[in-house]
Amino acid sequence: MVITPLTNRCYLGLTGALHRKLGGGVIGATGSGKTETIKELGNALAMHTVVFNCSDKLKSFAVERFLKGVASSGAWAILDDIARVQVEVLSVVAQQISTIQRAQQQQAENFVFGGMEIPLVSSCAIFFTMNFGHTPCNKIPANLKKLFRPVSMVIPEYDMVAEISLYSLGFSNANALSKKIHTFFRLLFDQLASQV
Repeated sequence: MVITPLTNRCYLGLTGALHRKLGGGVIGATGSGKTETIKELGNALAMHTVVFNCSDKLKSFAVERFLKGVASSGAWAILDDIARVQVEVLSVVAQQISTIQRAQQQQAENFVFGGMEIPLVSSCAIFFTMNFGHTPCNKIPANLKKLFRPVSMVIPEYDMVAEISLYSLGFSNANALSKKIHTFFRLLFDQLASQV
């Protein structure tokens, strides 16, 4: 993954959330690198990161089991495209995440979760991603929103990504080539968008 100023701003937002024992909610357009950015931050901090793909069929007991594993192992979890989940399930998930975050803030070694006492590894963290435009943001319940620090991912700086990638491959004229590549892909995406 190519690190750009956009990536660095996302890192700052997410690490600020972690410092306050909150989760990070990354919202942006499809293909802006939301999930990959969280995974790359996890790699940089040597954290095991697990992606949980959400769907409208998801039930709260399945998320509860998943979160038990996250809390007791100290891993990071990414609830990918959380807006697909039904609102009723999201309200229950908010209570589950709140229980974990409260135990972290109290620096507990063990806590009661889902009717049983489990160990807590304080390095655990929960993130979510959500796409602009696919589903309305107001679908996310307020009790879930307050547990996450929102981070917005705008369109990536494709010319910078192309330039860095070309330099890493040994091209000496990467600056000029990156502008051509960026122009080509912008025209291609515009053409594809007009056909949809």
